[in-house]
Amino acid sequence: MNQFLSSRPHKGFTLVELMLTVAILGMLMMMTGYALRGLQPRAHLSSGAHEVAIALKGAKARAIAQNNPVWFGWFVPQDDTGRIQYAVFDEPADGFDPNDPTVGPGNLPRLLSSGRLNWRVRAANGQMFGDLADLPAPFQTVNPMSVDDSGCSFCDGTPPVGWIRFLPRGEIRLFPGDETDGAAIVMTSVPVAGEVAGNDVRFIAVTSPFGLVKVFSNQM
Repeated sequence: MNQFLSSRPHKGFTLVELMLTVAILGMLMMMTGYALRGLQPRAHLSSGAHEVAIALKGAKARAIAQNNPVWFGWFVPQDDTGRIQYAVFDEPADGFDPNDPTVGPGNLPRLLSSGRLNWRVRAANGQMFGDLADLPAPFQTVNPMSVDDSGCSFCDGTPPVGWIRFLPRGEIRLFPGDETDGAAIVMTSVPVAGEVAGNDVRFIAVTSPFGLVKVFSNQM
């Protein structure tokens, strides 16, 4: 029996078969790599928008729970070398002046939280968002189409800066800006090298007067 088994020829892979298998695996890995690279900008955009929405909701909840106003600051870089930043802080007992030109993300009083979005996430003109017909109430009153290249309906200056003040009853006040229609933040993502820029956009709506927050995508 052993002699019979040992006398049978052993069949393995030929060199051509091995080379073909390696080539196929290499092509599959390359295709997967390109696909994943293409998803990175959208992933950073989505996570950044939801991070900001959580910060806004947290500011409102804290203002109500602590019976004290809470501020949300939004800081847009002047050019593509910077990163969008935000900050959440309690209003000091002696108040806070949003018109103070010396105030920035690095010297805010009673800071609660802050963040810098991924470098791929950029402010976007509201015209990029597109049709608003499907937005549910009460968010249809917040119109991103009027947002300029600062990506912020309540921002002003160079570089653009804006403030949302959440009151203990949940209402919002915008500085600068008119809170009649609420606040709109619009952002997009930067494509990776070699890719054509897409039109993936996120729109964060904050309603007035009661500061409801929701993220919308033009890819719905």
